[in-house]
Amino acid sequence: MDTCSPKDPTTLAKEFCTLCNWAFVCWIAHRRLFDDNPNKELLDRKAPYFHEYLWRISQAYSYLQICKLHDPAHSGATKSNLSISYIIANLDWGDDKDSVQQSAAKLEELYRRINPARNRVIAHNDLDILLRGEPIGAFPEGLDKEYFQCLQEFARHVHRQCDLGHYYFKDMNHVMDGAYEYLEVLNDSDRANRSLNTPTSRSHQD
Repeated sequence: MDTCSPKDPTTLAKEFCTLCNWAFVCWIAHRRLFDDNPNKELLDRKAPYFHEYLWRISQAYSYLQICKLHDPAHSGATKSNLSISYIIANLDWGDDKDSVQQSAAKLEELYRRINPARNRVIAHNDLDILLRGEPIGAFPEGLDKEYFQCLQEFARHVHRQCDLGHYYFKDMNHVMDGAYEYLEVLNDSDRANRSLNTPTSRSHQD
């Protein structure tokens, strides 16, 4: 159990699930705006450099939120990190300890693949990686979706353990709808500009 900053288990569970939800929201927003955007060629065409900058910023921030969930329970003698390891160590799991550890283990594959990016180019400027210009942090298609399915499963374990009932990630519809409206504004602007720049045919009568 934590001796650095002991907290009420219910408070820990709520705060931890909030962090999980935020990582989920960041990921959903990134996917909707970039990976799953059916009109991403519009952004590539209208503002290619800025579009790439936004993609890099969004991806780095999303990676960071995921990786922070996998921090060690403690950093040094006095600092605690509210992470998966901390939650496993500081809630009284009883007979469910093996089950929750198995649930946490399912989250490791994506973390192992993106954590080098966090450590070497997001949180630090690793000279060797920067000079070589090698891509870092890639993962197989669909692994991110599997990760968040497993993360929700783990968060449900935490919620139930503290008698908080079922848990589901929140705000997905708000993010999806907001991203859709945002992209529609860009599409409408593009359509309006093209309409203004399209020559109109006129009929003349003698």
